[in-house]
Amino acid sequence: MADLSYTDFFKTQLPDLKLIFGGIGQLLRTCKVKPSGVAIHWSQSSRYGAPAADEFGTPSEADARLIGILKREGILNWDYITGCQLENKPSITEVEKVIFLPVSQCLSEKESATLKRFVKKGGLLVGIGPVGSRNAFGKELTQGLLDTTFGVKMSAPAEVCRIRNLDTKFEWKGKSLRLLSNSNKVNKSIIAVRGKVLAKADGIPLIIHNHYGKGETLFVNLNISRCDLELTTEIFRCIIENAGVSPYVQFLPKTDSTVRFGVLEKGDLTLLGVLMDHRPGKWNGGKVILPELMHVYDVKKGKYLGRLKEIKVTGKTEVQSAALFALQDECIKDVLIKVAKSVKRNKEVTIVCEVRAEGRFSCNGRVVRIQLRGPDGKLYTHYRRMAYLKNGGRGKAIVEFAINDPTGYWEVIATDIASGVTATTKVVLN
Repeated sequence: MADLSYTDFFKTQLPDLKLIFGGIGQLLRTCKVKPSGVAIHWSQSSRYGAPAADEFGTPSEADARLIGILKREGILNWDYITGCQLENKPSITEVEKVIFLPVSQCLSEKESATLKRFVKKGGLLVGIGPVGSRNAFGKELTQGLLDTTFGVKMSAPAEVCRIRNLDTKFEWKGKSLRLLSNSNKVNKSIIAVRGKVLAKADGIPLIIHNHYGKGETLFVNLNISRCDLELTTEIFRCIIENAGVSPYVQFLPKTDSTVRFGVLEKGDLTLLGVLMDHRPGKWNGGKVILPELMHVYDVKKGKYLGRLKEIKVTGKTEVQSAALFALQDECIKDVLIKVAKSVKRNKEVTIVCEVRAEGRFSCNGRVVRIQLRGPDGKLYTHYRRMAYLKNGGRGKAIVEFAINDPTGYWEVIATDIASGVTATTKVVLN
């Protein structure tokens, strides 16, 4: 029988817990996901209020196929954009390069207006199924809300047509692509107006390309979840590449399984987390290829690795393991500490710290761990504080000494969590 001892469990987990609560967790929670430039539209009414879309595939089916393809291509930091966000915060599309509308047949006027502006400014919009054929309440429209954007005309009601043994090739952006499906359903009422038909079957347009403003659109008139996975992946890989999207990092040696990683950002700081798997056929270390030469720090070890284009990592042989790297354009120069020379028991003391970098690199948003070592040489962990930097890379923490703390020289230790750069100073406790 397996040993399920709590003691053994916590002995195994304690080193990681110390790292997390020692500052890494606080740093990660203040960061946000670095945008990849890919977004998928989430339409609540299309998913739950318009069952007619099932004839051409459901948003969930199209989602699953899209997400699977993005995962295979190493695009993990994709975003969901909801209808509410498109209506109330149109600027959310500014970080995106391509937006997919998976059977998003229900759209509001404000949603469609935001999407039109996105394309006009140079974005790539990909519609799958009868996109925009209904309003936000599910009422079928005589003309689709995005018809002019896609260069098509959708008549109401939609005419369902089954196509069997679909096998057709088409050219787009200099690449030869192929559609393959044993059985599929398309909308027979769609007509290409300004858009160019790239692929068709039985006289029905299947893929339509259009230029709109500075951007482009692709209209996919079929159920992608019923198409051959490998060939569909080739098509969407071409779409992603032409949108200017690529994986943030690459991994060598290549494996059949997807490497699990995440990219976060906080101001000028980028954090790369990589999970390594000891099981057969999984990626358990090798080389991580960065997009450019960058100053790299091993966050868990608090060590500077150098200005690198690739990072060498090694996983454990018996368990899964993780690595966390800080990527920067400039080196961290030093950490400064400002504190009163002497303080009294039972009184507060303010510790101000500053992290400075070379060049014009901003240290705003970084986290500094502040620790106190007593005259007896022991770290007083209950005095540990985290300083969250802003205003030119400066932050502060407040400590109140106890009435029975030992008097004498106390050491103040300030460590920049991302780089491991440390500074110390002394304060006298009277």
